[in-house]
Amino acid sequence: MNISPIPVKATSSDKATAAANTAVVLTYAALTGFQHVIKWLVVSYSATPTGGNLTIEDGAGTTVFDSHIPTAGPHVVELGEGLMGSEGTALIVTLAAGGAGIVGKVNGLHTTY
Repeated sequence: MNISPIPVKATSSDKATAAANTAVVLTYAALTGFQHVIKWLVVSYSATPTGGNLTIEDGAGTTVFDSHIPTAGPHVVELGEGLMGSEGTALIVTLAAGGAGIVGKVNGLHTTY
């Protein structure tokens, strides 16, 4: 079977910001018969975080990517050809709460197959 990528138009659902000292969650919702692929992310904290961390889950509870984000400012996370989730499963990107007064942001680029 020949499957071509289906581009996902950049929309407000490709970015997330949370209140200070709150985890930022960007969820690509499950689509029956399709898989999400995250190509890259740009994540940032407004100041040096306490316990800065980035995770990606293939469905709730199955962590497939886990990285420390130790400093403020933008961090580009390039995932090569992309990190593909399971068919019919959400991909959930979480930037941990940064600490008192610190705001986190997540921006992503993904496609769906």
